[in-house]
Formats: sequence, C-alpha cells, structure tokens
Amino acid sequence: MAVKKKRRTRITAKQRNCIIAACSTLEIDEDTRHDLVMQFSGRRTSSLNSKTGLFSDEATKLITYLSRNGAPVPKKPYRTKRGAQSQPSGAVTVMASPAQRKTIDRLKEQVTWREEGGFELWHEKNLKIKRIRTKEEAERVIEGLKGVTRHGK
Repeated sequence: MAVKKKRRTRITAKQRNCIIAACSTLEIDEDTRHDLVMQFSGRRTSSLNSKTGLFSDEATKLITYLSRNGAPVPKKPYRTKRGAQSQPSGAVTVMASPAQRKTIDRLKEQVTWREEGGFELWHEKNLKIKRIRTKEEAERVIEGLKGVTRHGK
C-alpha cells in the first residue's frame, strides 16, 4: 500500500504581509529578509512569492522566530478563517517604531547629562520605565525629553 504524501500549502498573503511588517519593525533590510527566508525554506528559495516561495508551515516558523526576537506579531492573525473574529484591537502590543527611537536618540543628545547613563537613570526615576519597549512608553519618553530640553535641565 502506497503512503499518500500530505500536500503542503503555500504561504498566504496575510503571512507574507506579517513577515514583511515584522522585518520592517525590526529594521531588517531586504537582503537579510531574503537570507532568513532561505534559512527557513531549507535554502530552496529566498522569495516570499506565493508560487515559488515559502510553504505555510515554514512561514509560521519564521513568524514565530521574528516574534521571539521582538517583532509585534499578533497571535496567529494569518490563520483566521473567513467570517471569524480577529483579535480585539488592544490585544497586540505595538512596539516603539524606528522613527520613535531615532527621535529619542536625537532628543537625548540635546541634553547634557550629569553622569554616564544619565538618560537611563532619568527615565527610570521620572517615568518609571526601565526599558523603552512599547509605542506608549516611547511617546512618554519623547514628551518628557521635549520638556527637559524646553526647560534647559
């Protein structure tokens, strides 16, 4: 009796968009993204194209990898069936964007800190934020730094 092979499905548009968005959030360039796709496809392809690219199970593994490395990936948004409810809008934590991080870097350079690591001490003490991770934390830090630069402290 012949063993029937399970047919693998190709990557979906939602999975592809999820991978591209996660790579963008982590500031992963296109060449590095292609290297990741090659790694997760077993060096078969570097394309996210639905016809020649990753299979769905490989895409799921790549999305899991990206989420473990800090990308704000919703829990299985790419597996919702037609008509099924997606996650509530507050269920996904939105990470600080690269633009927010650049703004923070630019603002903290404008301040003369009294000691090494002064910026970290400042946001831990005044804003009660140990590490800037989320969009909301970044917004609070940016507004706080604007106040510090405005008041010349």
